[in-house]
Amino acid sequence: ALILGEGGSGGTGTFLHGHFGAGKSHFLLVLHLLARGEFGEEILAELRSDPSLRPGYRELEARARALADAHFLVVPVSLVHHSAREHLEEIVLSRVAAALPEARGELLVVPEDFHHDLELLLLQRYREPFTRFAEAHGFPATGDGVRAILGVPGLLETLLAEIDFPYRPRFSRTAFFERLEGVLGRYGHGGLLLLIDELSEYLRSKSDRRAFNEEIRFLQFLGEYGAHHPLRVVATLQERIEETGEIAQTSFHKIKDRFPLRRFLTVEHIEEVIARRLVQKRPGAEKRLRVIYREMKEAFPGLSVGRDRFIALYPLHPMTLTLLDRLKPLFSQQRGIVDFVHHQLAGDPKRGIRGILDADDHTLVTPDTIFDHFRDRIRDRVEMRPYVDVVYAYFEQEIERIVAPQREMAPLALRLLKILILLEISPVAHRYRVRELAQMLLYRVTDLEAGVNYHYIHDILMRLYRHGAYLVRERALDDPLDDHFRIDLSADLALVARRRVEEVLSTIFPEDTRIFGELAPRVDLPHLPLGTWIEQGSVRRTIRWQNTPREGLVRLCDPASLDEEARKTLERELAETELDFALLVFPPLPEGAREEIRRRRRILEEVLLPTFRDLPVAFWNPASLPETLRRIVAQIVALRKIEAEGGEDTLESALVAYLTKEIAAARKVIEGAFTKA
Repeated sequence: ALILGEGGSGGTGTFLHGHFGAGKSHFLLVLHLLARGEFGEEILAELRSDPSLRPGYRELEARARALADAHFLVVPVSLVHHSAREHLEEIVLSRVAAALPEARGELLVVPEDFHHDLELLLLQRYREPFTRFAEAHGFPATGDGVRAILGVPGLLETLLAEIDFPYRPRFSRTAFFERLEGVLGRYGHGGLLLLIDELSEYLRSKSDRRAFNEEIRFLQFLGEYGAHHPLRVVATLQERIEETGEIAQTSFHKIKDRFPLRRFLTVEHIEEVIARRLVQKRPGAEKRLRVIYREMKEAFPGLSVGRDRFIALYPLHPMTLTLLDRLKPLFSQQRGIVDFVHHQLAGDPKRGIRGILDADDHTLVTPDTIFDHFRDRIRDRVEMRPYVDVVYAYFEQEIERIVAPQREMAPLALRLLKILILLEISPVAHRYRVRELAQMLLYRVTDLEAGVNYHYIHDILMRLYRHGAYLVRERALDDPLDDHFRIDLSADLALVARRRVEEVLSTIFPEDTRIFGELAPRVDLPHLPLGTWIEQGSVRRTIRWQNTPREGLVRLCDPASLDEEARKTLERELAETELDFALLVFPPLPEGAREEIRRRRRILEEVLLPTFRDLPVAFWNPASLPETLRRIVAQIVALRKIEAEGGEDTLESALVAYLTKEIAAARKVIEGAFTKA
């Protein structure tokens, strides 16, 4: 349905969202196989026999066959293999041309000016290596030889690579897409299907706003072309397209219109993969799993996991999947959930993971295994490393002393500590009480009295709290099982905050308009009431001129907003009202917005000044804002994100207090920069 564009003959674009490991790449692979008719009858037969798919199988099979019958030319584009220096347009055009080698020369048309420049460079600066290449391929080392090489599909790229030429041709987009539909038809294809993987990571790698916007414009072009031609695009993202960088509102709306379908792969989809495909249970296993669930429920009556979900995910503890989903922003660059489940079940000797396939059938993959699986990843982040190198290392060394004389508690105590560390570093704040921690581990001391199983976990936590370090206890008023324990890491808050700010700073380009938008409302000085101007749009001011009060209009506005209608309105106000003058104040631009600065100057000199030459209108075009304000904006944006994600009594709350103080201390810097501008 995504690709067939039901409801219209034109193309369609789809964004497929999901964190790393959610199955986006596998989803594209399935689409690839379906579109090429290579999914396999045996797989379709297996799906047909799946009781959970039986109600909708006929529709699924019909869509699969319709997709194959559409005869798309399927072109997968994995952007993980391309650097930030490359351009999306060149990557896509080259990949499409490579999929149609017979038509490569017809599609990849190099502009004439490149022909001329290339000929000069090859015959002058690269004369010797070009001569060797030309003679080896039977061409004269002359201008005629250069033009002959350009006419051989693929030979130009071979030449440029062999002589280590530092430039690459920019192909003509117009010529490519004008000829594409005809070429596809000649080779028996009903359209073009682009499967673009890792789009958001590629966009985030762009070093400046200009490079980023070039890629956004090409996406916009693909969407617009696909609206009237047989082009379908499915692109995967780890975050929403608008979160990869600053996108102009008009461009964003156009992309949104041209890529109308957004699908999200969530933890619910992962649960389906685990239950149906990843964990194959033996025939008759459900009867035994019902018994195991009943025993677990009797030992831990507060367990909120339903029987059907427990059986579907077994031997993965459902609370493990819940915590893993909350931690996924931290591990989005590392192995995914499917990889985690596979290796926890089957084992991985290289990483010291034993696996549980041969263990007792009451053994589950519990949340503490997340720490073991992602331990190296946690250490890779500077702000998290102390949780491993300081907190866990301390308890690992001291655990037998802490739990003595009941040393048998030591392994379970370390498992509890791993969970507490994971909860502390989680971007999603959640206060787990003792009873919930007990239900995470499902460690049964006895089957006779359920309360003993809960109080045993509380006893271990109290030993860690009383005889160890780094633990804080928030005591409940009535029931000790409602106590809340957490890690209290004496972290360098400045370092943690700096890391968060740096992550945001990478998305704020030097020319970013948020530099004004975030900071200007904070400037409300007697001599520069920007906050008031922004809130009210325009204000009236009375001044004395030659002992006579004069009333004027002060308006904060972008010069681009002063179109012909706005200019005529201002002229009428000056002519027909009591206004004696108007002062139009332009928002100051960042130093990096050089193109915008030049555009504004042209509007001022060529349009505004001539229009209001004979009227009492003054323009205030401020100087540029310093680049140093970017970091303050990054602090504000980082603070807002932490407040949205964090909660009380966590490291997040300490970061909120720290950044709030830093931003308040920067107030005079902000006011000084705007005053100077």
